Amino acid sequence: MESTRSSTVDLFSTYLKEILPKSEYGKDPMKTASYLIVHGTLNGLQKWLSNPSPERRCDQTAPLMPRRLTLLHLAAMLGKREQAQYLLTLREIVHNDLKKADSCGWTVLHFACLIQDTVMRDIFLKAGVEPTLNIWG
Repeated sequence: MESTRSSTVDLFSTYLKEILPKSEYGKDPMKTASYLIVHGTLNGLQKWLSNPSPERRCDQTAPLMPRRLTLLHLAAMLGKREQAQYLLTLREIVHNDLKKADSCGWTVLHFACLIQDTVMRDIFLKAGVEPTLNIWG
């Protein structure tokens, strides 16, 4: 089971590093926050999102193209539990991202289950994600 989780996370990580190359760091606030989840630490993400400077603030609920991924989706895909827990403390994340689906219809709970991260799954369930949410309308 652990090897399946690792290989899935590795696939996501490779994909995300391609759409968030180091050369993009600092050019767009949302991409920078995304970059910090993929490549960085919780401390870096906290510092970036808590900075009141207008040029560094990002709409933390804006989807990241091309798959309409949110910051919480990225944390779930990569099994970044600390980053997910921090994002869930941000009011705008809790009210929006728990129900958001990406362009394939996947929510954060789907990604946590896909990588077989039961701790991450429980974090999302405790935060209020609806396991029976009908994402197809």
